[in-house]
Amino acid sequence: MRYWRHQVNSFFNNVLLAPNGPLATVTHFFYHVEYQHRGTQHVNCVDRPVEDFIVAHLTARIPNETEEERLYKVVVQNQMHWKKHSMTCQRMVKIRGRFTTTRCRRYSIPGVTRASEFLVNDYNAAILLFQKANIDLQNVPADATDIVNYITLYTTKGEKAKRWGKKTWTGTQWKESPNPKHCSKLD
Repeated sequence: MRYWRHQVNSFFNNVLLAPNGPLATVTHFFYHVEYQHRGTQHVNCVDRPVEDFIVAHLTARIPNETEEERLYKVVVQNQMHWKKHSMTCQRMVKIRGRFTTTRCRRYSIPGVTRASEFLVNDYNAAILLFQKANIDLQNVPADATDIVNYITLYTTKGEKAKRWGKKTWTGTQWKESPNPKHCSKLD
């Protein structure tokens, strides 16, 4: 856990908050560390809106396999939806109302988005190469109060694992843990 926290702090201080970093100059942000069901940590973060943010800092392209070999491998391994989606995949969203059709959650830009890139999740190349893990960057406009309220509630919610952790991780009770396999190498 200490190693992961150090990595996150280092990433924020040396990459994201650097002048003219991969997300331009960040003037204000907050983040919240959370544990997923299997114990893997992740960060929820909100940045102040940046003009032309999406065009300047995000892409969903598949890099050239020979010219950008490292980026290509990371994109294919971490940013692509599965061809056979799981039940929790939200790539196709049901439209509410009287029509029972589906629409694509991500809109394509004619002449820019290729059909092969439909399954690629948006990413920033510098951040993706640094993290080498799935990232989900989204621009949240300042006037999108419902989204901002949702993110605020989500990032400030209490952790269920904290109560369980006080009982389990006191002293040297590692072997008494209900399932020690849930501790990843990130801890």
